[in-house]
Amino acid sequence: AAFANGGQIAGVVTPECEVEDLFATQTFASITAGATIVDGMTLVCNDADGAEVVLRSSEGGLESDDFEDLEIEYVATLDWGGTPLVLDTAGAFNNDVQVSATIPGSMGFVNGLSADLTIVLSNDAAYAGGYSDTIFVDLLAQ
Repeated sequence: AAFANGGQIAGVVTPECEVEDLFATQTFASITAGATIVDGMTLVCNDADGAEVVLRSSEGGLESDDFEDLEIEYVATLDWGGTPLVLDTAGAFNNDVQVSATIPGSMGFVNGLSADLTIVLSNDAAYAGGYSDTIFVDLLAQ
């Protein structure tokens, strides 16, 4: 009599999600309402379930270097060809403002989705001096 024997083989691919080519520093030519910065990047994730994309502002606006909590508000829009993710920093004393959305898994996402981050200032600067904020774009595998 002959018996069939089977042995299982298996492997694991670690989920990897990353934002490629996000700017290190961008400077507005002027701190006036309507001033705009646009930066292109690539969103990559190999998780079949997709990823959560999070757009976050650490200061909740361009904060004055000289006057704590004085902010120039802005609207940041992240567009990867799906429904754009919009972060509006309007509001007082709103550190760590964020919005998120889910990008479904696809071969396009595995190969990289082209995305643009557009930041438009909502108001003018009242005082001279520097203003800054840190913007994060994070991808979290589902």
